[in-house]
This record gives sequence, structure tokens and C-alpha cells, in this order.
Amino acid sequence: MGRELRSRWEVFFEDYLQPNAYRVFEERGILLHGEAQSIMTERCGERFQAGPVMMGDEYVALLDVQCEPDTDSVNALIEELDNFLRFFSEYQQHKIIGAVAGITVEESLKTYAYQKGLFVIAQSGETITILNDAKFQPKAWQQCALSGLER
Repeated sequence: MGRELRSRWEVFFEDYLQPNAYRVFEERGILLHGEAQSIMTERCGERFQAGPVMMGDEYVALLDVQCEPDTDSVNALIEELDNFLRFFSEYQQHKIIGAVAGITVEESLKTYAYQKGLFVIAQSGETITILNDAKFQPKAWQQCALSGLER
């Protein structure tokens, strides 16, 4: 698929995904009430950007939205999750979780993301669904927010 067409699909899916994501996360006991397409900050000469991001009182969810996510996109999301609190220490009291979302998701990717502690979200008819089974517990990224960076 061409890059321009792929980007359009990703933007469409982000617009389609986010309103429905509140519902599917709530079904898993994760209440979210705010969102940002992208957040960026710079600290000690390092720049960090993440997005889309959904926020709640207890959780912050970083999403990676692709037409067809792959292991590279999962690994990039994990890197964002690993670094998120270093740059956004104001969320240190939150559970930081991740979700990879796609229009289509290969079974091998679903397994890989599940093993890494990530939610897997896919299109299902006119809505979206979380593909992880009911016993899935997401990994919560909670570490020292300022390790390696000074205030």
C-alpha cells in the first residue's frame, strides 16, 4: 500500500478508534476520559513524542495505530512506554499501559503483543474489539520517572 494511502487509513482509524476505545477499555475496568493525538516535551536536550495517548485518573494508555501492525511497531511502542515517565513525570502515579491497534492483526502479532503485556485492538464490523482474552492483565509501566534525566 502506498505511503500516502496508508497514512490516510491510519488517520481514519485513529479517528474511528479513539471514540470507541473508551468503551472497550471501560469493559476491561480501565476508565479513560481524555485524549491527545500527540504529546511532546523536551527535557535536558532530549525530545520525546508519543501519541495517540488516552488519559484517565488511574491510567494513561499509549496507542500505536497502524493498518497492519508488525513487530517493529510493537517494539517502537514498548520503547515509548519505557521512556514515557522519564519525560512526563506528572503521570508517575498513573499506570502506564499500551495498546497496538490495527484494521487487520495477524495472529503472530497478536501473540507477540500479548506476551509483551500490550492490549491488541482490531476492527470488528462497525466497531472495534480488544482481541486479548478475558484473563489478560496488561503490563503497567511504572518506574522512576526521572532516572537518567535531571529536573
